Amino acid sequence: MNQISLSNPSYQNISLIISDRFAQLKASFPSCEKIQKIALKTIAALALAVGVAAIVTVAVGVIAFPMGLGLVLGSLAAMGSSYLLYRNVIDYSDPETINSLRIVSASAGWSTLVFTHGLPNLLKYQIIDPIKCSQIFQEKLNTLNFLEASALFDLLVQSIKTHSPEKERYLAAVIKRDLIDWNLKWKDEVRDLSACEIADCYNIELLRDSHVFDVSELYFLQETSQRLQEARSAYQRQSDGVTQDFLAQIRPQQEDLEGEIAAADALYLAILPQRIPIIQREYERDSAAIVAEQNRVKAFINGRIEQIQVLLRLPQTAPDAEALQSELEVKRNEVIEVDRIALAITQQSWTAFNRQRQVFAEEIAAASLERNAHYERASAEFTRQRAEATCQRDQRLMAIKEVFDAIRKGLNDEYQRSFRL
Repeated sequence: MNQISLSNPSYQNISLIISDRFAQLKASFPSCEKIQKIALKTIAALALAVGVAAIVTVAVGVIAFPMGLGLVLGSLAAMGSSYLLYRNVIDYSDPETINSLRIVSASAGWSTLVFTHGLPNLLKYQIIDPIKCSQIFQEKLNTLNFLEASALFDLLVQSIKTHSPEKERYLAAVIKRDLIDWNLKWKDEVRDLSACEIADCYNIELLRDSHVFDVSELYFLQETSQRLQEARSAYQRQSDGVTQDFLAQIRPQQEDLEGEIAAADALYLAILPQRIPIIQREYERDSAAIVAEQNRVKAFINGRIEQIQVLLRLPQTAPDAEALQSELEVKRNEVIEVDRIALAITQQSWTAFNRQRQVFAEEIAAASLERNAHYERASAEFTRQRAEATCQRDQRLMAIKEVFDAIRKGLNDEYQRSFRL
């Protein structure tokens, strides 16, 4: 059999051709890192789609609310995770990716771009140029109130200085006074507000840093804020003092009321431990005496009965048998009579006990009525005294508030005359 020699030049050429072709094929495949990113993006997109489908399913009522609520919350979490996953796999180091992002971002707004990429990445990789940045940032400022817009501008300037490789171009495109008319924005925003409302709603120190105010107006607002704070502190301090005086005034009356109630309770409760045991002990004592006397008499009679029964069995007492038999019957009747008398006495004792309990119940009811009447008298007096103290307190508080309102009105009127007319 012929052996193939690898040293043959023909075979060496074939080997080189195969190696070169394999290298070309390898280069045409994406790298492992790109494959991973594509897979992560696909998973993120699927999670986002599933989340949206779940929310729509619950919204149209296909799934019951309790289960649907859990599904919606889970879907929102999945959507948020998918967004973060997608955002984290954006390859900002790839020039092709940056070019694609710039094309897509051409029609996007400020909030969308910042949410998608973050302000540092947006500036660092110049996903939007300075002109586009100025345009969409200006649109965003128009949707915010004065302080929010001012704070966002400061944040943008700081981010440009920190992250942008072309600071000068971006800073030149977002000059503060050219973006919006800050003075007009301020006047439109506070047109219907008084000086005190402005001082309450805005941080005057931040307004000073915005450098868009007339000096005299800014100074007046600063002074208004200070005077309003002093007036509010004085109002609160005086109101607290009036409240403390009111509590001190009614405290003795409250203590008197509590003392009257405690005394009424003591008189009412004093009946219970004294009368009930006395009545109960008397009844038990009488019952025990009746039973003891009944047993003593019956024992005496039963002893005689036993004697007669013994005599009747003796032969020598036969002549007296008739007399003994007659006595035996008498004694037996005496035993019955003793039980009858004892029962009658017991019933009388029980009747007397019930009568005493009824009298006691009537006394308890009368004591309860007296206690309640005592409550009402004491409460009525306390209510009258408290009403007088409350009226005095409210008059003092009203006077304090009138002073505070006069200060506010004076500040508002002065601001209106100086800067609104």
